[in-house]
Amino acid sequence: MANGKSKSSTTARRREVRKSVPRPGPLWLQTLRRREVGWAALFIAMLVAVAGPVAIWLGGPEHYYAGQVLTEPITVRVAFEREDVERTQQMRDAERRNLPAIYVADEAYLSALKNRLNDLLALTEYPTVEEVPAELRDQTRLTELVLHELRQYIENGQPTEQWQTDTRRFLQELFELAVLDPTDQHPSDDPVGMRPITIVHPDPVPGKAEEQRLFGRRILSLTDTKRLEDEVEFATRHFYNKEHLQKSIVALVMQHPQPTYHYEPNLTGLRGDEAAAAVQRQVVKYEANAVLFTTGTELTRDDIGLIL
Repeated sequence: MANGKSKSSTTARRREVRKSVPRPGPLWLQTLRRREVGWAALFIAMLVAVAGPVAIWLGGPEHYYAGQVLTEPITVRVAFEREDVERTQQMRDAERRNLPAIYVADEAYLSALKNRLNDLLALTEYPTVEEVPAELRDQTRLTELVLHELRQYIENGQPTEQWQTDTRRFLQELFELAVLDPTDQHPSDDPVGMRPITIVHPDPVPGKAEEQRLFGRRILSLTDTKRLEDEVEFATRHFYNKEHLQKSIVALVMQHPQPTYHYEPNLTGLRGDEAAAAVQRQVVKYEANAVLFTTGTELTRDDIGLIL
């Protein structure tokens, strides 16, 4: 009895031990659990990650590079379009370059002319021409006939409305003429009058635009005194039927002629930028199967960008 009981307890203990010891599992699972196998798997995964794209690249389209001379033409597979950046820039530069330069009126000179004309009218306070200072008589070619015509613009000791109208018309016409200093103009406007310009009127005639484009004979150099004098004389016709006064006014203006307009580089640049920005992007269209580059073409960096 004792021996039988001992054997029974030994068998039970063996069963308990077997239950507590983990079973090895399938052979393939044991293999994957080995450390060296794990490292090998990681290496293979990295190799696939690197070699895959290389294989695709080598097996894909031909690799092009700058400086390569084509041995066969390259055609367009799918229709597309792109901006011709160089052409766009050329057209914008041309628009900026061709825009007439802008000149603004010399307001100080306009004001000075108004004062000189009013000073001329003030000479009517002298009873006779002999009583006018010699310097003033010489500057204005003043005569009794001039004083007589000036007095027709005085009423109750004040300038008449007609004087205001005639002087304003005279100055407006004078400032519709661009008298320019050759040393103060847009570089592309040399010589004076060869290119159109845009002037900004100081006192525009009602109904007319503030800005006006001038060209040809409406632009003249300050150094062309003979032509300038002819233009001033023509403008004095607004002092109607006052021949002697007209000559006096011409002398007054030609004593110290000045430019009527000055070049305005900042405004010219701004308008040029606006005109350039208005130019549409120039687009080149490529149809499918069209030849993009012919045989013998040496590829540039820009060409590579177009191909890719």
